[in-house]
Amino acid sequence: MVQFNAERWLQNQQLLNELYFSASDKVELLRTLKKRWIPALATAVTVFAGCYIYSALQTPLYRSEALILTGKEQSTPLGEEINSTSSYSNWSNPLINEIQVLQSSSLVTKAQQQLKPPHNKTSVGSIAGGLSITQVGDSDVLKVTYTGTDPKTVQAILDALNKTYIDYSLEKRRSQVSSGVRFIEEQLPAAQAKLAQSAQAVRNFRKQYGLVTPDAYAEAVVSTRMELEKQGKDAEIAVKTTQRQLEEVNQQLADLKVNPSQAVPISVLLQDSNYQKLTTRLQEVELSLAQQSLTLQNNHPTIENLRAERADLLKLMRQRANGLLRTQLNRDLTTLPSSASSGSSDGSVVQGLTDKALEAQISLATQTAQLNGIRQAQQQVAERFQALPQLQQQYAELQRQLKVNEDVVGRFMERLQELRIAEAQRTTSWRVLEPAYLPTAPISPNMSRAILLGLFAGVLAGIGLALLIERLDSRIHSVEEVKRASGLPLLGTVPRSRSSEPHKDTDSPFVEAVRSLGLNLRYLSPDTELRTIAFTSTIPSEGKSTIVYNLGRMLAELGQKVLIVDADTRNPTIHQIIEQPNLRGLTTAIASDKSWQEMLIPGGVTNLDILTAGFRPPNPIALLDSYKMVGLIDEWRQHYDYILVDTPPVLGVPDIQSIGCRFDGVVMLVAMNGPTTAALTRAVEILRGSRSNLLGVVANMLDREHTGGYYYYSYYYQYYSKDGEQDGPAAKGKPASDEVEVLSDANPLK
Repeated sequence: MVQFNAERWLQNQQLLNELYFSASDKVELLRTLKKRWIPALATAVTVFAGCYIYSALQTPLYRSEALILTGKEQSTPLGEEINSTSSYSNWSNPLINEIQVLQSSSLVTKAQQQLKPPHNKTSVGSIAGGLSITQVGDSDVLKVTYTGTDPKTVQAILDALNKTYIDYSLEKRRSQVSSGVRFIEEQLPAAQAKLAQSAQAVRNFRKQYGLVTPDAYAEAVVSTRMELEKQGKDAEIAVKTTQRQLEEVNQQLADLKVNPSQAVPISVLLQDSNYQKLTTRLQEVELSLAQQSLTLQNNHPTIENLRAERADLLKLMRQRANGLLRTQLNRDLTTLPSSASSGSSDGSVVQGLTDKALEAQISLATQTAQLNGIRQAQQQVAERFQALPQLQQQYAELQRQLKVNEDVVGRFMERLQELRIAEAQRTTSWRVLEPAYLPTAPISPNMSRAILLGLFAGVLAGIGLALLIERLDSRIHSVEEVKRASGLPLLGTVPRSRSSEPHKDTDSPFVEAVRSLGLNLRYLSPDTELRTIAFTSTIPSEGKSTIVYNLGRMLAELGQKVLIVDADTRNPTIHQIIEQPNLRGLTTAIASDKSWQEMLIPGGVTNLDILTAGFRPPNPIALLDSYKMVGLIDEWRQHYDYILVDTPPVLGVPDIQSIGCRFDGVVMLVAMNGPTTAALTRAVEILRGSRSNLLGVVANMLDREHTGGYYYYSYYYQYYSKDGEQDGPAAKGKPASDEVEVLSDANPLK
């Protein structure tokens, strides 16, 4: 079993729809061109002739070109920027700037002045108008193109332009070099002054802080700090040792009942001014020794002198302390008790302990003074150590400024030397790669291209005009538009009759179409009997009266008893078709007591009667909407199989609105190139609003371009000609009934 694939089926349907609509668009385009071929052809011919004449009248133009290499200058330093604000370095600009300069009027004027007769007659404006300069890709090559009316003049102008451009490049190069020299000579003194200031700032810094470099200074500070810490620790140990010895001696003296403070009067040293001077000087020497150690080596004479002076001060302090303390001690010993001062063994012991205490006091005083000097030196070195980061930063900034200024001056000097060398040179990197050639054939006008463009433009203009006219014409032009605008089923399509009296034709496409319409109406509603049928149109002159008369004749020929009623009392037409007077008719039957049978006119065939409109009443609606009219319709039903009523158009008069609902059905006739789509839609809305039973629509007065997929009666023109000969299928042995069958199959209501 084959499985149904819905997705594939939908795709196939979509493809078929696209093909159908594409074919429909093509058919619609061909129909429009066939209908509007006169303005389309006239427009196409006019546009083509205009293009051809315009091209033929143009002056021949010749074109030549040359290639120029604009290489960068290699012998000059201008390709490298001296600084970001340098005004003489233009090589960083895009090549488009060079093109604008080369096309300037000043250079074109110089080139024009180099031309010789007879080429010098060309003006500067003409040269500038025909000149074109473009860059070849992303290279440094320029293509110089010139277009003119004389080939020799074109070549001469290009040669002059090439020479002018080469001279311009050389002049530009020299100008750049000279500008560079002037710039450097102007900037160099200021740069040298900044360099001198930076160097002086570095010297002042070294002199102020007494150092060569901050790094070496930092190493010396750290080393001195460590040395002072070691000396301080040694001095503290010495002081503590001496204090412990002094305490032991004082304890022994106390055991012998001798007051230590009385035995060794240390307060004498604090009161002696010379000793205090020595102590102060010792502290100054220690501080100076620590400061000099930061910048000088240990074996430096200054360091050695300070160390010798410190040793001398310590020696003097010891001697001064020894003298003062012994003198005071001897004075105090005379006041000691007799037991302590006698010459006994206890006296000698006291004397020995006193000497030891004295020696300890002298050492302690000297060591304490030295320790205080070391601590002052440590404090100063610590302050220097804390100031090291700031000094290093300040020194680094001074060095950076010095380095920058040295680089600027050095680069200026280097560039100045290079520019002076380049200034003496006389060459340029610009050169002509390909000189201008002599053009032999004009580039314009190109008649072959002009003819092709003219044909193409003419065809497009003709098609465009035809489509524009068709778009602006809102009238109905096809059966599809009739169906779309009315929204009603299509009952038939009737071609335009070739005869001036179509009602007298017996065999023609028009007659066959009416027959097909009659068959469709007979079998339109098998469940409901359609006997009274009104025929109307949107506007006048859509051929409804002709259709009604010929349809009545066709039904009568089929054996049906038919009555044709002309209800268009405003503009009656049926009496003109049958060539009878309109002295009395429908209006007479309604407005008087006369019988309508008395006013019937034979239709020319058996079973066909015609009731003309009669006189024109002042108020047609009052007659058509009267009870008498309703009664007449009922009477007609009793005597005839079909009653075909020709009514007025829908738009403009309300007649059909008043009586449309009285009939079994209403048929709308639409003539091609007659009403607009909006008018047809409005007419259908009016009929539906009046509760009329709309049976369908008939497309009337079709030509071959109106056919679409519904009109096959054009084949009948092969059967019928003016001399009555058959040249269609009937001439080949096929009956005409076969063709009628084909027409019936084409009708969707069959």
